[in-house]
Amino acid sequence: MSDRHLLEKAFHDRREYDRQMLTDEEFIKKYPNKKFYRIANNTSLYLSEMFRKHISTNTRVLDYCCGLGHTSVELASLSSDVYGIDISSESVATAVLNVRKQNADIKRENFAVMNAENTSFPDNYFDVIVCNGVLHHLDTKIAFRELNRILRVGGVIIANESLGYNPIIQAYRYLTPSIRTAWETDHILTGKDFKRAEKYFHRIEKRYFNIFSIVAIPLIDTFVFSPALQFFRILDKVATKLPLVREMAWQVVFTMHKRRESFPDHEKPRTTIA
Repeated sequence: MSDRHLLEKAFHDRREYDRQMLTDEEFIKKYPNKKFYRIANNTSLYLSEMFRKHISTNTRVLDYCCGLGHTSVELASLSSDVYGIDISSESVATAVLNVRKQNADIKRENFAVMNAENTSFPDNYFDVIVCNGVLHHLDTKIAFRELNRILRVGGVIIANESLGYNPIIQAYRYLTPSIRTAWETDHILTGKDFKRAEKYFHRIEKRYFNIFSIVAIPLIDTFVFSPALQFFRILDKVATKLPLVREMAWQVVFTMHKRRESFPDHEKPRTTIA
């Protein structure tokens, strides 16, 4: 692995170790951005809708960079053919435990420590690949190519990512370097990443979430949080439909479809034998 991969592995191994050893209060104090996701249940609900639309009992689905397996658990409620990979061995161990509580038919060996940019899966292996908040940890020039290789023709990628345009959110990222890696901060998705995706996928369909809703974050744990969040989400329904304005969103959920196996001559995909 490169130095970049080793740093990512070390960071996520350490964070999972902290989660197990610290109290909930201590963990949130050390990683305060985790509580911000309380405003993002709308994104989670939409992701669940996409999962149900594209995944059934026999769907072979990959949780790409599965982390602790929270997404994998949901996928395992829909399919018995779920796989997960992550660069963090600590995270994968936790993911296996979580997933098998949901669906004991999921094989332990389906979850493995692996470099997501250079997996050991055969070509055209998965029907659906889920990327839930992971692409900004990767080099998308490499990751999109690998995703195309292991996804079958006609398959779909369901992704949820942060966007890198909102100056307030981006400033917070740079002011809190200890809770993320340097690579992550500098590679939050922007238009250039979607341009790269267009080389390998088509029908890239996006839905934006949480522009004004981030104003409710300081109100978390106060009695006005819920009504304030509801009000800001009304504003978001309008704002996320406006070109340029919607690029200020914190999150975007998008789907990408594989239509062919053709590549530029200098980017022929490799074939991996499992």
